Amino acid sequence: MTTDIATIDQANLPSPVQSGVGISAVARAEIDAQVATAKQYPRDVSQAIARAKGLATINKDTASRMFYSLNQDGESVRGPSVRLAEVFFSVYGNLSCGSKIVEITPSHVVVVGFAHDMETNCRVASEEIASIITKNGRRYGERMIVTTAKATMAKARRNAILQVIPRVFVDQVMQAAMRVAAGADQPKVDRWRDLAGRFAGQNVTDKQALSLIRRTGFSEMTDDDFASLESCLALIVDGEETIDSLMAATVTVTKNASTIDTGRPQ
Repeated sequence: MTTDIATIDQANLPSPVQSGVGISAVARAEIDAQVATAKQYPRDVSQAIARAKGLATINKDTASRMFYSLNQDGESVRGPSVRLAEVFFSVYGNLSCGSKIVEITPSHVVVVGFAHDMETNCRVASEEIASIITKNGRRYGERMIVTTAKATMAKARRNAILQVIPRVFVDQVMQAAMRVAAGADQPKVDRWRDLAGRFAGQNVTDKQALSLIRRTGFSEMTDDDFASLESCLALIVDGEETIDSLMAATVTVTKNASTIDTGRPQ
């Protein structure tokens, strides 16, 4: 089976003069070879899902990276993450994918991601746009623009991969990962103290963490809330988000709250 992940760099593609063959002819030959291999070695879907589930739930830390969870406009928004797309790409087989920057404007980065299932000839392109303007209206510095572009390329690639792979398969693995991330087999107070301690290591207070799930105390938390916070923490640790960016997308339940149930001795 063929599994090829790449970021297209137009500057590195051979020119017709250098190669003696048109770029389109070279690309066609490569695709034909990949399709032929895919037909000769078709994927075992059941095995691929089982392998994806095994990797996604290998431990709690890994499981927490398999999904994202945010509260926007009072609604919980949850979905498969870039890491879960990478897991599926590595085990599903006979896929090709990549992403490239289309344009960098004064205010945005425009990226396109693509994926091609060689067995079914299902091809998808997904555009992603990210702002490069600060909340103060200033344009990002060069280093931050590069960082934003890379993150946007990863998201575009994820979106393309997860449009090629049936969502019902992805949801099975994501739900399994959420159960592991929630750590439902432990007492709630112990789960919260462990989680709050790890948030504190990232300079996130109890109040900030709880506001991400629109709670005022850990006693109100459900298994889904624990899974959501594990996902938020993973995003912060991996540098994909900050507590400020996560809170900006969250509607806080209680304004000017003076007390909060932290579950820890005062």
